Amino acid sequence: MIIEHLYPQAAYLYGDPYNIRILRLSRPEATVIETKLGESPAFTTRDDVDLVYLGSMTEVAQQDIAAALLPFKARFDELIAAGKHFLFTGNALDLVGEQVNNPDMGYEFTGLGLFPFATTLRMLARIHDRMLAVSDGLPLVGYRSTFSHHTLLGTGRGGNTNWEFAHVVRGSGLTVGLGEGVRRAGFIATEIIGPLLITNPLFTKRLLSEIGGGDAPLAYESALVAAYEARLAEFRDPHRWSGKGH
Repeated sequence: MIIEHLYPQAAYLYGDPYNIRILRLSRPEATVIETKLGESPAFTTRDDVDLVYLGSMTEVAQQDIAAALLPFKARFDELIAAGKHFLFTGNALDLVGEQVNNPDMGYEFTGLGLFPFATTLRMLARIHDRMLAVSDGLPLVGYRSTFSHHTLLGTGRGGNTNWEFAHVVRGSGLTVGLGEGVRRAGFIATEIIGPLLITNPLFTKRLLSEIGGGDAPLAYESALVAAYEARLAEFRDPHRWSGKGH
């Protein structure tokens, strides 16, 4: 199993590198490729990369990483059509839309255009929120902390807007109104942080199975599942849910 971790020195916010850490600990036999900014990603020339991961980043890093990945848009489309797996977390999601605009700081840049939405960064309207969502019947828990506000463009890729990653139960998903995150075949981008793979061990096990990692237990699985179940019970309890804050 080969995992590519894109730009860990630039995309490191909210503990997101621990998404890769738990995969390393759980499958020590896996090969993890760490690609730095300025280097050509392995997935652009190799067909044996099973998962490509990108985590949360600063607004400056967003611009740099978008510029680095944009030349490979056709390769993204090719690999998604072939069923390869990608996981983008936090504000890495913004990069897969059509464009990102930051009127407060006076810039905009082109996204990968994998999904038909645009992002506006509102630096004085940050969203802090807890998240309870369901993806393919599996409850997900986590958090959002973002300046990103999203707007749907047109009627969706190929006339189909049914590309949400998860249905929101509590909290707020993308402001395009289609739930939490986006998904197209094996490509998933979600704003859920926590980190995602630490706080959602059942999802992590499913992902590992899908990318050829088998069904062996995760590292520290019993502790991770106990924490997940406790957080899930808390988020489901209306008396303990404090709602969303902006």
